[in-house]
Amino acid sequence: MNKLKIGFIIDGNTVDPNIFSLIEEVIKDNINFSSPVLVSLENKSPNLNYLDKIANILSQRNPIHNLLKNLLGFFVINLELKKLRKNSLYVEHGILKITDSLDIQKIDISPMVSDSGFIYRFEDKDIDRLEPYNLDVLIRCGSGILRGKILHFTRFGILSLHHGDNRVYRGIPAGFWEVFHGEPSSGFIIQKLNKILDGGEVLFRGSIMTASYWQLNYANICKKSNFFMLRLLRNIAQNNRLPESEITSSCSNKLFHFPSPYILFRYICKQGKYFLKNKILYLSKYRTTWNISYIKHEEFDPKLSDLTTKILSNAITISNPDGRFLADPFLFSNKGRTVCFAEDFFFEQNRGKISAYEITNQGYQELGVILEEDFHLSFPYIFQYKNNIYMCPETSEKKEIRLYVCNEYPKSWSYYKTIMRNVSAVDTLIFPFNNYWCLLSNMCSSEMGEHNSELHLFLSDDPLSDEWKPNKNNPVIFDSKKGRNGGLFELNGDLYRVNQIHGKSHYGKAFGINKIIQLDDETYIEKTINTVDPSFYPNIKGTHHFDYHENFLIFDHWQLKRLK
Repeated sequence: MNKLKIGFIIDGNTVDPNIFSLIEEVIKDNINFSSPVLVSLENKSPNLNYLDKIANILSQRNPIHNLLKNLLGFFVINLELKKLRKNSLYVEHGILKITDSLDIQKIDISPMVSDSGFIYRFEDKDIDRLEPYNLDVLIRCGSGILRGKILHFTRFGILSLHHGDNRVYRGIPAGFWEVFHGEPSSGFIIQKLNKILDGGEVLFRGSIMTASYWQLNYANICKKSNFFMLRLLRNIAQNNRLPESEITSSCSNKLFHFPSPYILFRYICKQGKYFLKNKILYLSKYRTTWNISYIKHEEFDPKLSDLTTKILSNAITISNPDGRFLADPFLFSNKGRTVCFAEDFFFEQNRGKISAYEITNQGYQELGVILEEDFHLSFPYIFQYKNNIYMCPETSEKKEIRLYVCNEYPKSWSYYKTIMRNVSAVDTLIFPFNNYWCLLSNMCSSEMGEHNSELHLFLSDDPLSDEWKPNKNNPVIFDSKKGRNGGLFELNGDLYRVNQIHGKSHYGKAFGINKIIQLDDETYIEKTINTVDPSFYPNIKGTHHFDYHENFLIFDHWQLKRLK
């Protein structure tokens, strides 16, 4: 295998810390990559102090408007960065890093810059200077819209990260407009540049749940997308070709610009209201509190497309024990007993355990906590294999996917084995499909603990195996509005995956039901049958889990409640 030779196009001698990390990872990986090269574009703009910058703004058209826009922008960015950097993941976010510490070759280029200052072109002499380095691909890491021969100089062209969904959001600033408009998700693309602004060949696309404020949203997008840029480069090195681009890649006609003073003022008011509201609720001891409700099939026509507010509103709600809440319910029948296994969250311990409730036509009975560890447990998915019953609860705090075996149904369980280690995974489902045993899990590839967007598929001949073959196109879904598991059930010979639907900084807003059409080591196809919104009970804010059983269906829902 020939090693991939990469050139990073940067501004001067500084880069964003995420890009610095990407370059470091390429340097370390001497199996897939040759030593990279920095292509440093000379910054021809004068280095102005604050007073000179203000004077420059005042000399422009609409000086008061521009000055106010810059001052408000500076205020918002720095206030949010101060908050963001308290998070250990983002201590360096927004602080440019000097590339001189990287022990790699560097080429200084003075591009031709348009009068607008936005478009950069390489002269023939500069392109000739790059020839001896035999670069396979260039990565755009700086400012400037690249045009001309440089776009086709390397055999794989120029790749670029766009921190936004180009079908909706083009322009700047990255991560802002999704928060301002209350979008449920914020996307990114990796594209091969061409002469169309934000209209390059899309090689990879993903989206994550929109965060509560601008700089956090931008930081999350950067962290997540950085991992997938590195993965794509490794794939190019190993396969000696680019991945297939999207068949249709239309981009938004609207080009967003830095927000006006009016928009920034509205944003500040929105954020202030959001912060104040949440602070008051927290100090008043209001907390997100989940509940579980169930209903017998015979009370309605059991068609999945008919799950309406009227039907679900007739369900029976299981009372939460004091100081706890119940969520993530799964139904399982054995020896004539139908039991609901659920997360039982203890507020005082800030930890989930697994509890059981027996469900009958006459009502429900609490059986108590049936599984607990010294770490958080939830999502107690259960399956049967060779006359044994196994549970695969969420154990992400241990960085493992674990199995527990039932010793005596339904109350006695013990640790059986770990089938995956060193993974950041939640809400795992294990089930047979055609000739495979399948494992669907929500994993965070970037190690930032974001589990709402990526759905990963693995296959094995044995559900108890610790050797699982990943789908070649993992994640098979990369969308916070569709990716996260919320249950799995069989009906009339078909298999259905429940997905959680999240809003902007709103975990557990609704759920969808999807019929699994096809899956194998290269494919995953499902069709959405229905979407259920939280309108079946008064005052509830969301729902995110559903299970359909031979006698009952069960689901969860949440609202804000005051702790006693």
